[in-house]
Amino acid sequence: MNMTLVDAYEQGKKLGKGGTHAKSTDGLTMYQNVWHTYQLQHPYLLNDFSRLQFNLQMTGEADFIGICLTKELHNYDAAVGSRTACIHLFGEDSSWADSGLPVIPFNMALGKPTKQNSLLAPYEPNNAVDGDLESVTSSDLVLNPYWEVDLEREYMIGSIVLHKNTDYDYNSIDDLSNMSVIAYDNKNTKTYHSQLFTMSEDVKTLNFPLNTVASRVVINLIDEKKRMLSLKEVEIFPQNGTVVGREHRMDIPIGSLFSGSEVNFVTFVQGSSNTLLVSQITKTKFLYGSSPDLLAI
Repeated sequence: MNMTLVDAYEQGKKLGKGGTHAKSTDGLTMYQNVWHTYQLQHPYLLNDFSRLQFNLQMTGEADFIGICLTKELHNYDAAVGSRTACIHLFGEDSSWADSGLPVIPFNMALGKPTKQNSLLAPYEPNNAVDGDLESVTSSDLVLNPYWEVDLEREYMIGSIVLHKNTDYDYNSIDDLSNMSVIAYDNKNTKTYHSQLFTMSEDVKTLNFPLNTVASRVVINLIDEKKRMLSLKEVEIFPQNGTVVGREHRMDIPIGSLFSGSEVNFVTFVQGSSNTLLVSQITKTKFLYGSSPDLLAI
């Protein structure tokens, strides 16, 4: 499924001046501040299994870099009920969302394979990575229950956000004490092991040490008595600056976010005060179920 160039513009008020881009057979190169849109030759209807993959490499750290998948070219059109779906990939600055675009942070755990060592039916382990804070995952009452997510490739991980099951009946059973988070690389070597903690708040964020690599993350409850581990959602976010100087394969489960949406336009967004910043996006493709369609940009 090829993409043809429809519109390329800078949003000067939000991004500042000085940005440009270059399109080649290899992909898209962005310099400093860019807001660059492509139109698909044919509409793409997202299903639950849709994914978007591309390689990203940067010579420096951007203030922000993201991608938007839209039905209409410009923002939200209430008359036709279209919506803009944007994903913030990297960067500390999320101000590009001030333009009225709804922006979702890139959660590397979303839609990824999960498992746990016991199951309290019907609270499946994948409920913690479905993007829905109303669904929960839960183990049965067992010794040392755990839950884990397979990120399917190695990433530099920056933080993990745990959303506690706040149901009163559950909280009367377990207080989520003696909890730990462990990360493993693709050789099954432990790259991080947190200290034991109690999740007394509804949402808890743990920051990983700099340059923590992980392809699998495990959440444990440690005790000599039977415990129950139940969570609403687990989110894992990348470490800013980790694509600098190396090629990074992005794999975004867009079907988990926007299933049923029609995509006609793909927009790459970058903002940076670094005048020397160069970003390259190559080997872009949609995966629809098990059939990849190459997006030649």
